[in-house]
Amino acid sequence: RYELFHLRDDPYEKQNLAATEPAMLRQMTAAMIAALDAEQALYPVASDGTELRPVVPDG
Repeated sequence: RYELFHLRDDPYEKQNLAATEPAMLRQMTAAMIAALDAEQALYPVASDGTELRPVVPDG
């Protein structure tokens, strides 16, 4: 589950904007994944050996 906050307007993270700003959430998630891939980030591994990588949410 993703959460998205406008920290300048909501520094205490009380209003999750993920449902009302899906395009921004997708854009930011894609940018995060690209940055992680560029840095050759290591991801956690599930008990079956598969990597647990972040995914861009649908919508």
